[in-house]
Amino acid sequence: MAEAIDLQAEFAATGLGEEFGQLDRELVGLAPVKQRIRQIAALLLVDRARARLRHATRLFEGSAVPVTAEQLSTIEPADIAASRVFAEAERPG
Repeated sequence: MAEAIDLQAEFAATGLGEEFGQLDRELVGLAPVKQRIRQIAALLLVDRARARLRHATRLFEGSAVPVTAEQLSTIEPADIAASRVFAEAERPG
């Protein structure tokens, strides 16, 4: 059975809550702009979780030895490049 992804923990780890608070204080009266920024941040947060899963899957598939927590805590460039957020012309690297 697949493990659940805790998006609240991912959100907390990014520090976006503080950034959104600052955004609310500094962009007074720009509700549509702030809403769009939150939508984009949510999309990127989900994509970050997917990248972590891609990385973990690759580690477990190709390893006969136990995988360390340090290996799981990183995201490789290949996982970011496989992102669905970026269009083909905009992909990094």
